[in-house]
Amino acid sequence: MKRQFARTIVLSVIAGALVCAGCGLDSETPTINNPALGITEENTILLCTDGLDNDKDGLIDCDDPGCQSMGTEEIPGPGKTVCTPTESTVYQCADGLDNDGNGYVDCQDNNCKKTSVCCIPTGAENEDDACSDGIDNDCNGYTDCQDNNCKKLSVCCVPSGDENTVDACSDGVDNDCDGYVDCADYSCSGEKRGYDSIATQESKDYCESKNSVTESPENTEEKCSDNRDNNLNGLIDCDDPDCAQTSYCMGAGEEPPARPANFASLPDVERGAILAHELYVCTDGIDNNRNGKADCDEYQCHLLSVRSQNYTGSDANYRFTCQMTPNQNGTGE
Repeated sequence: MKRQFARTIVLSVIAGALVCAGCGLDSETPTINNPALGITEENTILLCTDGLDNDKDGLIDCDDPGCQSMGTEEIPGPGKTVCTPTESTVYQCADGLDNDGNGYVDCQDNNCKKTSVCCIPTGAENEDDACSDGIDNDCNGYTDCQDNNCKKLSVCCVPSGDENTVDACSDGVDNDCDGYVDCADYSCSGEKRGYDSIATQESKDYCESKNSVTESPENTEEKCSDNRDNNLNGLIDCDDPDCAQTSYCMGAGEEPPARPANFASLPDVERGAILAHELYVCTDGIDNNRNGKADCDEYQCHLLSVRSQNYTGSDANYRFTCQMTPNQNGTGE
């Protein structure tokens, strides 16, 4: 009888160990990712908003520790975008919930009214008047001089001095706020435009040599992060395959990520999470894929903004507009 009892205990321990294979010390958090067993780590925006217990630890979405990750500044995690007790991000302002418990849901909440998902567009934000009225006219989440389309205008430019030295003519900044940058500025190149130029001989020589630049390799950390098409193949930085193996480009994200093939047939909550993430990366002011173009300057974001105008139902929460016209070679201008 004792031998039978001991054998039962041993078998029970083995069975328990098999059931808990891959569990953490708290017996709740799996430490493995085993799709064959239906176990998927619950640590992405999509998985943290689907209402499912993806990692089979008994905790769903924001109750799961994996969803508390804050991520990075460039790629925020679920803990910053969907699982914080606030109502201020495009995700929280379109989920139909009173996330901060103040009695107001989504666009009824004052914190949401500032987001692109709740904004009512009144026009483009690319002229002096629209870039100085304190309104997010194009509803891309950025107001006046915070908007990339406004930063190029003199109303948003802060002069830092003349643009007629080699340093000022090679820094990528419109130092004198005349609307022209570096060698495109007559103050650097010395080109006459009906009046005298203040260009120095050094700046003239620099711009002359720049205009006669020849092809150079684009395959180093420096060349792959300088916002220049060094090898003159039409591809800048991380868009260039030669930069793929640099640490700078290996750490790049997507702007926006590719949609899954079954996107149209996904449940509303899963499709909404994808749309919300697309809206976020296309309006966050960050060059996520590190190719020298951010948000609406990225052609794929422009295409999404065109398509978003046809969204209906719950998808309509993720409409946004890019004030950009694609040219024939597929880039924005």
